[in-house]
Amino acid sequence: MAIEIRLPGLGESIAEGTVTAWLKQPGDFVARDEAFVTISTDKVETDLPSLEEGHLLVHAAAVGDVVQIGDVIAWFGAEGETVDPSLLVKKRAVDKARAPAAKPSKRAATPRRSQPSSSPRDPVARNRAFRAGGDAKLFVSPVVRRLARQHDVDLSALQGTGRGGRVSRRDIEAFIADGGAGSGFAEPPGGYQPGQRMPLGGFANRIVAPFEPATAARYAPQVHDGDEVVPLSGLGRAMAEHMAYTWWRSPHVSTIVEIDLARLAAWRSEHKASFLEAHGAKPSYTACIGWVVAQALTEHRDFNSSLTHDGQRIRHAAVNLGVAVAKGDGGLLVPVLADAGSSTLPAFAQSLTAMVDKTRSGAIKPADLQGGTFTITNVGSNGNLASMPLINQPQVAILATGAITKRVVVVTADDGSDEIAIRPRMFMTLTYDHRAVDGARSGRFLKAIRAGLEEWEPGDVSG
Repeated sequence: MAIEIRLPGLGESIAEGTVTAWLKQPGDFVARDEAFVTISTDKVETDLPSLEEGHLLVHAAAVGDVVQIGDVIAWFGAEGETVDPSLLVKKRAVDKARAPAAKPSKRAATPRRSQPSSSPRDPVARNRAFRAGGDAKLFVSPVVRRLARQHDVDLSALQGTGRGGRVSRRDIEAFIADGGAGSGFAEPPGGYQPGQRMPLGGFANRIVAPFEPATAARYAPQVHDGDEVVPLSGLGRAMAEHMAYTWWRSPHVSTIVEIDLARLAAWRSEHKASFLEAHGAKPSYTACIGWVVAQALTEHRDFNSSLTHDGQRIRHAAVNLGVAVAKGDGGLLVPVLADAGSSTLPAFAQSLTAMVDKTRSGAIKPADLQGGTFTITNVGSNGNLASMPLINQPQVAILATGAITKRVVVVTADDGSDEIAIRPRMFMTLTYDHRAVDGARSGRFLKAIRAGLEEWEPGDVSG
């Protein structure tokens, strides 16, 4: 008997995914825990393992289809078995019913005030209509709108429990009680007046891109004959939105320091083989640098923090270090090493190796990408000397490491005189949110990292 294969939950706050590739075709046998489809969300692209065993009978979704959590994406069964046509008809009917919400007409996308086409079950799309068309468009009661303004709540963060997914007063009061205030729209100066139109982005003027839709249309690129138009993946769209938001939200300032890695390089040359044998992981430059940064963050906690929309700093107790990892297809993910500040170098290297392997093999999970408090990105892996990266919101800083190259420099000899030497050197860039930290604190933080690397002493790593 054919069994339905549904899209399982993929992590907190993930409601849908896009089918990007079928790894198994109709007729293929799929073992339990064997990957059979690739799903892309706004957080991660992952190869989905099967919870069932059997032959794949039918793909219920095509490549490029957006499917909701819990939707049927395939049928499994015995070899040669067929699927009841009524099941396929039912599935097509559901798809057809959803089509208008997934693909709004061009007329609905015009700036003219028309009713939003999004379903009440989709709070994110509903809130986008709220931003674009004014508060009268939001599918909530006046009481909920007033509470949202008073407590600066982004209503796209709420999943309503009312009829049709509507956000009720009880929903927003519970959200505020759980610390959700300061997440979205601020009350206007002088208080809200009945009939006042909510401007794009709310009165706090916090939006992904700080311009009206008409401005965006004015500078839209032209498409010529022969041009290839390739839609961004769900992960790509999320990254583009996040980067536009962080550039607009935070006043970025960058400081660059040059670091002498002679002592670290000599230690790695001597201990690399024994370290790998004892701990099963290489003491890579990324591991050594990341470990030093994590130790420095335990002392310089302003950099291991976040800012809320209402101007409060959250100094995080644990250093959850995000390390940017390039995927084989060119994408970039930032897995998080939890509580890295308390790790020994061997434990840190083991965790980093495991996370990098999971990311590059497509086995990374949404939970592995959440909770970061500081991020490191290695732009030197492709030979780049330095970079000024964008902050990974809601963090307040990010560190970029450049290529390690041998350079001729002036050093101080043992007798105190100057001499010329060839040393492995690296540029390191700290980009930070100037609202949260200043140049003096960034200088002290970089000084601590530089001392940890130039005076390298990892302690006992024998086993």
